[in-house]
Amino acid sequence: FTLLENLPLLVFFIKKGKIKYLNRFSEKNLGYTKQELIERSFTEVLVSPEEKFNIEKLLNKSLMEEKEEEIMLTLINREGKSKNYLGRCFPIKDLDKEKLLVLTGIDITELLDLKQSLDSLHKTQSFGSFLRSLVHDFNNILQQVKDYLKDIEKSLDNPQKIKRYLNLTEK
Repeated sequence: FTLLENLPLLVFFIKKGKIKYLNRFSEKNLGYTKQELIERSFTEVLVSPEEKFNIEKLLNKSLMEEKEEEIMLTLINREGKSKNYLGRCFPIKDLDKEKLLVLTGIDITELLDLKQSLDSLHKTQSFGSFLRSLVHDFNNILQQVKDYLKDIEKSLDNPQKIKRYLNLTEK
């Protein structure tokens, strides 16, 4: 278990829905001690209520079909904050030949926050480009109106020309 203890990612062993093992990284990253989580339900304690059904379904599928599954889940740390993980779950047999689910994951919370910030920046830049284009088009219209007004000013003695420029200005 020394290797598992020192891995910089979550490692849980889950048997019949209960946590049987978690490594130091899991303790540190989630803010719980091993004593607080061992023999507790993984989904009841750590999984957000919104995700509980889907996570249980995925974990059961991996266990029943005896196949590895990629998993992305949001866990709730001791402080009540959500943390996002990307990882895998796969079944193995323990010393008693009973199925045990191994769940591993890497914390991607900061990466998702960065992605969200970049998406927001991109939207802001796109909106800024749209506004610049709109202002440019509006300035073109104002320039035409300004030119028509100059022409009207030059044609104060000719009412027909003034009428023509006013009609063009209205369009």
